[in-house]
Amino acid sequence: MTEQTKAVFENPQLLRKKLGEFLDTSDSVKIEKFAVVAEKAFSKGGKTGLKFVVSWSWWSLFFGILPLVRRKCYLYSFIMCLLCMIFSTILVACTYKYLIITRFKNSLNVGDEKFYKMSGTSILAVFVVLFIPVLITLIFVVIPRLSSNKYDVEVSTTITNIKTLISDFGAFYAVNSNFSGTKFKDITNIKLSNNNIMALENETFIEIGGTDCISVKLTNESSNYTLKIYQKENIGSICKNVLETESVKALLGNIIIGKSKIEENQEQIWGDFEFGENAYKKKDYKKAFEFYKKSCDSKNFAGCHRLGNLYNNGKGVEKDYKMAANSHEKACNGGIIGSCYNLGIMYYNGVGVEQSYKKAFDLWKKSCESNDEQTASRACNNLGILYDNGTGVRINKEKAKEYYGKSCDLGEEEGCKNYREFD
Repeated sequence: MTEQTKAVFENPQLLRKKLGEFLDTSDSVKIEKFAVVAEKAFSKGGKTGLKFVVSWSWWSLFFGILPLVRRKCYLYSFIMCLLCMIFSTILVACTYKYLIITRFKNSLNVGDEKFYKMSGTSILAVFVVLFIPVLITLIFVVIPRLSSNKYDVEVSTTITNIKTLISDFGAFYAVNSNFSGTKFKDITNIKLSNNNIMALENETFIEIGGTDCISVKLTNESSNYTLKIYQKENIGSICKNVLETESVKALLGNIIIGKSKIEENQEQIWGDFEFGENAYKKKDYKKAFEFYKKSCDSKNFAGCHRLGNLYNNGKGVEKDYKMAANSHEKACNGGIIGSCYNLGIMYYNGVGVEQSYKKAFDLWKKSCESNDEQTASRACNNLGILYDNGTGVRINKEKAKEYYGKSCDLGEEEGCKNYREFD
């Protein structure tokens, strides 16, 4: 700050006179408001310069960046525009007067007696200050976000449509046992490209973004109804993006209606097991038992696992530990690790089966070595207990600690507790 500028700020009358010329106004009220801010900033700066002080401008609050543009504070305006749009108007309202005083000081420092008039607005300046930041925001934030939101919605809608379609076909089959003489519209309310054609042996499509993307066809092969849901050929980018999502891809394929055996050609299963799951969620355990039993009889081993739990807990059927053990054995042999673990507990306690620590050990070892981490963590802890106590195997403290440690690593708190007791 030059000596000449200091002299202006130190003289209240001269300060107000110069501000009037600088702002190109004779409005004493307006001049006084700016003069008060100038005196505070000058005082806070130790009367050797200006230091920021908070002020308030309703005009700036209501009109946002425009007051700064009008006063030709283009650089400040542009910076404000680049800041978060939610807070920029409040920021302008709090800093507007101080920024104008700063420019007033700079004009005094230059010694321009005419002062640079602050009124008037360049159209180009308005475009640069206001519209370029808005354009940047649109290009890099708003448009990508809208596109992402639309994509997420399409994925969610597609998943819902496919799941509902499969459920509707399964429910229709459960009631009618066949699809002869039935149109798509009689089976499902999902919007298809042609709901009015016969469902059997005819092709229709699920739309994505208003375009046919997913082929839907019901066939009757070897007395089995198969719902074929596949990607349509020659689809656009929106369809491709949605159908490349793992959660959508997992739903595509052949669905054998009313069957529950997973074939080698990656056919998906719906039918009795899913109906059992739905009934169980609604706490209709009797209905769940009926569907799980059908599912298990069709060699859906997940259904056998659920059936074993119902027998064991007496839900939907009279409690029967022997039947529970039989069901879990079927499921275990079919690769359901949870049933192997449960059957191990039954052999350990002699419930529903003849007690055998050796069989319990074998079943828990199989469970411990599986990829089912939740089941494996508990099974490994149980193996540690067997080795620790010499139950079914010779006592081996090192093995016990090893299995306790593995159980702990898999997240079983009891395993961690047992492991710590060795240290």
